[in-house]
Amino acid sequence: MCGCKVRRGDLRSLVSALSEFQSLREIELISCELDGNDASEIIRALAGHNDLEKLDLHSNQIGGNSCAALSALLPKPDPKLAVLDLTRNYIDDEGAANLATGLTGNSTLRELNLNDIRDITEAGWRAVFTALQSPSCRLEKLDLDSNDGNNDTPVDSATHQQLMLFDLENSVLDRRITRCI
Repeated sequence: MCGCKVRRGDLRSLVSALSEFQSLREIELISCELDGNDASEIIRALAGHNDLEKLDLHSNQIGGNSCAALSALLPKPDPKLAVLDLTRNYIDDEGAANLATGLTGNSTLRELNLNDIRDITEAGWRAVFTALQSPSCRLEKLDLDSNDGNNDTPVDSATHQQLMLFDLENSVLDRRITRCI
């Protein structure tokens, strides 16, 4: 679904469908005006999706409580989530810390997109990059495109030995690539 507003009744139907049809490999809910509570309900409904490989929630209104739901989902061996896109959401330091907790115990995620996230400060980024140092973390691509530098964001290219690619195009973060955590 892209560009549609998910209303309360639609949300109940969507959560019910997600709970019933657990063989989905990709779920894209882009620009659906999902707030944190809506996204949390959807994320909780994904707990039994053993084959889910991609979850794209970009351009919604997802914040800290949705990241807490993701934190509970990420460490589970199922789903085998490989790609998570949270581009253009309202993730702050609390959300980043919640996300970091989930990343610490995750061994399936290969790509994480945190493009255009403007509310995470140094403390939040520090939590994310510390989580990338977890032995179980197998992240290969961290996309931080267009993070604007309204905050002091540490980025260290050597933070995680298996992090093969930083996509920092059009990002102020690329100027801070040598700054250590």
